[in-house]
Amino acid sequence: MLSQLWQELWVGLFAVLIVIGLFAGQGILIAFGVMGLVVSGVSWVWSRIALQDVSYERRLGSKRAFIGEEVAFSVALTNRKPIPLPMVEDEIPEAVEVVGEELAVSPSSHTRSLRHRTAMAWYERVTWEYRLRCTRRGYFKIGPAALDSGDIFGFFDSRLQSDKADYLLVFPRIVPLPKSVIPGARPVGDVRTGSPVFQDASRPAGVRDYQRGDPLKAIDWKHSARRQRLQTRVYEPSSNVTVMLAVAVDTTSHHWEGYSAALLERVVTVAASAATQAMERRVSLGMFSNGASAASEKVLRIPPSRDPDQLHIILESLATLRPIVLGPITRHLTEASRGLPLGATLVLVAAYVSPDLEDALRQVKQRGHPVSLVYVGEGECPQVGSDIKVHDLGGYVAALEAEWPEVQAAKRRAKREAA
Repeated sequence: MLSQLWQELWVGLFAVLIVIGLFAGQGILIAFGVMGLVVSGVSWVWSRIALQDVSYERRLGSKRAFIGEEVAFSVALTNRKPIPLPMVEDEIPEAVEVVGEELAVSPSSHTRSLRHRTAMAWYERVTWEYRLRCTRRGYFKIGPAALDSGDIFGFFDSRLQSDKADYLLVFPRIVPLPKSVIPGARPVGDVRTGSPVFQDASRPAGVRDYQRGDPLKAIDWKHSARRQRLQTRVYEPSSNVTVMLAVAVDTTSHHWEGYSAALLERVVTVAASAATQAMERRVSLGMFSNGASAASEKVLRIPPSRDPDQLHIILESLATLRPIVLGPITRHLTEASRGLPLGATLVLVAAYVSPDLEDALRQVKQRGHPVSLVYVGEGECPQVGSDIKVHDLGGYVAALEAEWPEVQAAKRRAKREAA
């Protein structure tokens, strides 16, 4: 707005000089004013066509990556007219580092500007190659780009905003767990777990005479009528292990006290690693949380499945999991346990365990489900009872974090902000 005001003042000044020259009979003033108006007209036309027939292309080597990985990133600018173009800038999220480049401050929040300054000639194409290093999980927008130009005299500026944006999904880091937190199954045959082998209703094996204690829903009434005595359906043993992974986003005793970003990332990292371990052990895996993903306002819940794409779905959900608590994890544990298949194992990953949560885990255990607690907090590991498996991984993950560049950078930023 200010630059436009100065432009109008300059044009007005030249017009005033012409009027004064006419009344005063001063040819030099008239010539100077006319020359100024001609230059202003040429500059105005130049600035209006400077950004025409210009294309800006952005390419990502991959739309998905894990924390710590690098992604190829290139931008290309094409000028298809006989007027040069000086500069273009692109919006880059703070969570993505452009390797070897210093980024400028951006007016948009949580972004920085990657500027490409060039004395671009007419009918020229210029390409810049970069590497993007992913430092935080999430779903990030790259762009839009803004093209800036002007005229040869510097009177007028022109700016073109590109609406095209690209998106990069950064998965949480996967780390090797020091111990198995997921029960495994044989590729073929029975299940090896601490729980008994259950019958699979989808695999009928025949009928037998009714025995006291058989459930009524297992009685085959057609065969019973034919044989004139009660017959019970028999099924083959289940060859699947079902694991429901619970992810608690609570990191403090009360959600209104805020949250610990470091502990939340630790929970997500271990949950993603446990999910990867589960799919490697060929179990039927599901997941739920008392938080929501960035793409939804609803509580995160994924039903169990052995589909090969299940791990991708879970990792994608964990990548966008937000620190907003949608109800206590105890309530979600109770609701989810009611719909768990018979013999399914519940694995809870948490950084904070309240007394209410301990009671909820015992109630799930009393319903006949094996329960495991994976604790990643900084304090002493809670004792929830001998019948619940507890894996204390807080110290193990803390030792790994000390070697991660993004964690070290976050600590340096926190020190600078505190100073």
